[in-house]
Amino acid sequence: MKAPIAYSLTRGQTSIEYLLLLAVVAVVVIASFSPGSLISQVHDAAQGYYNTVTRVIMASGTDARPTPIDGGWCPVTCPSGSVGPSVIYLSCQCPSPAFGGKFCTGPIYQSCGGSGTGGPPVGNCGPCTTGRTCNPSSGVCVCANGLDCSSLPNASPDPSCTKCNCNNGTFWNGSQCASCPACQTYNGSTCVAQVCPTNMYCNPNAPPNNSCQCIAGTFWNGNACVFCPACQTYNGSTCVAQVCPTNMYCNPNAPPNNSCQCIAGTFWNGNACVFCPACQTYNGSTCVAQVCP
Repeated sequence: MKAPIAYSLTRGQTSIEYLLLLAVVAVVVIASFSPGSLISQVHDAAQGYYNTVTRVIMASGTDARPTPIDGGWCPVTCPSGSVGPSVIYLSCQCPSPAFGGKFCTGPIYQSCGGSGTGGPPVGNCGPCTTGRTCNPSSGVCVCANGLDCSSLPNASPDPSCTKCNCNNGTFWNGSQCASCPACQTYNGSTCVAQVCPTNMYCNPNAPPNNSCQCIAGTFWNGNACVFCPACQTYNGSTCVAQVCPTNMYCNPNAPPNNSCQCIAGTFWNGNACVFCPACQTYNGSTCVAQVCP
């Protein structure tokens, strides 16, 4: 069965209309990207703006960059009718630092007197802790009770302002930083005798006054004061064999270990080990006549 003639014409007409519409769209798109078109103008404007910003950022000359602005302290007005000295905070906003400019330098507080006029700038002491007040002339928090440790050697004020904190081996005796006498140390309340390790004694004449030194016959081995082995003595750097006088020998079993004793047949006469005269023998206390068989 054949389709009606009207249906065939309508179908062909619709296809032609679609083709014409696609052709129009293609012409519009091509025209939009052609030189001088709206899209081309927007693209050129954006590219120009980007190039301008890039030149400003990358410019090597200082005239293309913002000039740095250093900060400045704002003027202050002390409260009128104020009683006693006080301090007022300074603001770094006249002008504020900008474009890499420097922040305000120097004191950040200014003193105010009872007259209500601004005084000279003071140091950065600011609000002081309890018991302390800001010294307007020096800008340092000092003890309100007048305690001053600056004239004392090795001393600084305690935060409580009740004493001076002493150092370098000194202690607060109520009025100043003092040291214990030679060969004494401070135990927190008083001076007590210096306690030295074994084989050591405190030498009051050796610096410092509380120095512990080795007793005679001993030497410092790096950890303690020790004796040399039996029948040896310390020569100042090492232990060497004990040298005994004539007619004497070192007995390692006799105290002390380095004791020199008389050899057999001799006796100690008070100065040396000697033999009895001819035909006499030593009976343990004196020389007596030799008895022959």
